[in-house]
Amino acid sequence: MPILQTKNLTKRFDGVKAVDGLSVEIEKGKNIKNILNLTIEALFDILIKIMTKITQTKRKNMRYPTIFEPAEEGGFNVFFPSFPGCVTFGRNFEEAKIKAKEVLELWLEELSVSGEEIPAYRSYPIVDEIDVTLPSKSKILYEPAHC
Repeated sequence: MPILQTKNLTKRFDGVKAVDGLSVEIEKGKNIKNILNLTIEALFDILIKIMTKITQTKRKNMRYPTIFEPAEEGGFNVFFPSFPGCVTFGRNFEEAKIKAKEVLELWLEELSVSGEEIPAYRSYPIVDEIDVTLPSKSKILYEPAHC
């Protein structure tokens, strides 16, 4: 039985022989429709491999605004304003940064796999504090806010 080969895939088909998925030899008396379908399948396999390689080699590095909020129990809660629901926690700032990178990469991978667009940022929010005067009868709660 003839063999169809691509770099990572070998298939056997009756009436056709392909080497590296690029050349096809047709044996006498075989149905041309089946051979054309086989050739299209081989080309599709090759195209998938090429696109995978292009995707892997053209990965981009991006930066996203990330909030590290001190947690009551210690450590940091981490969230991303651009990706509601994408959250993590670290026992210290360094661990929180490592976990933030891991969880955001997983989140972005899921968006990519499901065909959703991933936002890109060219500017970042400015985070600052504003001094205000409170009304004299204000009750002040000195615990960190939770998002």
